[in-house]
Amino acid sequence: MSRSRYRIYETHYPYFLTLTINNWTPLFTRPATTKIILDALQYRRENREFTLHAYVILENHIHLIAQSEQLDKEMASFKSWTARQIIDMLKTLNAKRVLKQLVFFLNYTIESKTSLKENSKLHLLFKSKWYFSSLNSPCSL
Repeated sequence: MSRSRYRIYETHYPYFLTLTINNWTPLFTRPATTKIILDALQYRRENREFTLHAYVILENHIHLIAQSEQLDKEMASFKSWTARQIIDMLKTLNAKRVLKQLVFFLNYTIESKTSLKENSKLHLLFKSKWYFSSLNSPCSL
């Protein structure tokens, strides 16, 4: 059984998620890392039962409003895949300083851990009047 810190009880409602980079390292200042995130979100929308209502990518964290019957598994898969892709890209670019920061703050080798924190934030939105008045349809990438 996979490990997840997400507690999702109402799968038919959207959730607000915040995914942060370890030590708030600014990984999303590079267009290539942002493209990895966008491609992964697009893949989930097109090939899985994953609805992305809104998102914002900032230099060291991501906010999402999303829903899925298996949101905990979708987010675990998303974090794992994107972390691996970002780490591989940083190695290809020989971004030693960023890789060293990630290794230092993870206390493990860069090969065995993801760059997105385990304790990402998650909030249920189904009672939010703002949500229903502001977001009428899924967003486009």
